[in-house]
Amino acid sequence: MGTVGCKLTPQMLGYRCPQNIEAINHNSANTRAAHSFIATHSKTINNISVVFNTVAGTQANRSIGIEIYSDVNGAPGASLAGPITATNFALGWVTATGMSYALIEGARYWIVTSNSAAAPNVDTFSVQAASLRQTEINSSNSAWGNAWIRSADGGATWVSSAVGSGSWMIEYSDGSFEGFPEYNHTTLTARLYGTLAFGISLVSPEGPSYLIDGITVLVRKVGAPTGNLHCKLLVGGVEHTTLGVGAGNIPGIQWVPLRFASAVIIPPNTEFKLYAVNSAADDVGNAFALTQVSIFDNINAKALLNWSLKSVSTADKTGTPISWTENTTTLYGLIAIFDRPEFSVAASGGGAQLGAFETGAWR
Repeated sequence: MGTVGCKLTPQMLGYRCPQNIEAINHNSANTRAAHSFIATHSKTINNISVVFNTVAGTQANRSIGIEIYSDVNGAPGASLAGPITATNFALGWVTATGMSYALIEGARYWIVTSNSAAAPNVDTFSVQAASLRQTEINSSNSAWGNAWIRSADGGATWVSSAVGSGSWMIEYSDGSFEGFPEYNHTTLTARLYGTLAFGISLVSPEGPSYLIDGITVLVRKVGAPTGNLHCKLLVGGVEHTTLGVGAGNIPGIQWVPLRFASAVIIPPNTEFKLYAVNSAADDVGNAFALTQVSIFDNINAKALLNWSLKSVSTADKTGTPISWTENTTTLYGLIAIFDRPEFSVAASGGGAQLGAFETGAWR
């Protein structure tokens, strides 16, 4: 299995949602966008997919070139393969086919895109990236070898970007996939008021049980909600609720950590849900809103999601039992936080709590 965009690891359970989206407009033959990654296997690349959030000009004339570059001091060095091209594309995901290049496990590479249209200043497109720039989860622009940079002079010089990685997917010759198949996000759609609830469903890994101290959620306030934001964990038919936090403590879009009064145990190989609610009725103009991310609607892209991740929502959080609607093309940012390392050692390694919330106080 490959890894999904926000680098889900056995040291955390949940979805680390991109906090920002950025795009690089390819409106010149000299424009380049570059996404780096560290090869997790020694495999041969066949196809590469990227996503556009704007296009202009004539669809039949559009053309994108995609190459694989070596890494030299944190920037693209020499072209190793390509360009492979895709043409006549619309808004959304596009796949360029026909590459055959063998990666070396552990080496860092760059996926470099360019506008190969005859009139690149007319038939333009913007390649999209998803942000990993989240101090609350101790990330950085080059976390795990993932980075996103740009060039305006054909690659002679490179400028770093505010976001952490592009949205891309690789298909290998053995039929496996790897990449970051998440793209567009919105902070205003999933609003918490009345009896609404939004969250994620996932299955805990094989191995030990997990002692969960709390949940952190990527959220913003809309208007002036009067209620408190709470997160809930539903496992084995039992609902556990965190302590709450008021709107006054949520100044912008941010990760908000919320703690349980006492830790909750999640057994291995068990489905559970993490979701957020508003303690007051409020209304659509006065609510808490979760960040919602889109996932490439492709069976291979969805297979990259660890732990059978999917989004869940309900119109009646008070139902007994709650009636949930599931969706595999959107996700919300919620993460279960481990209490003690000995309860968070996955079979695949790791043992320490993700050093993620050192900058945030528990509510």
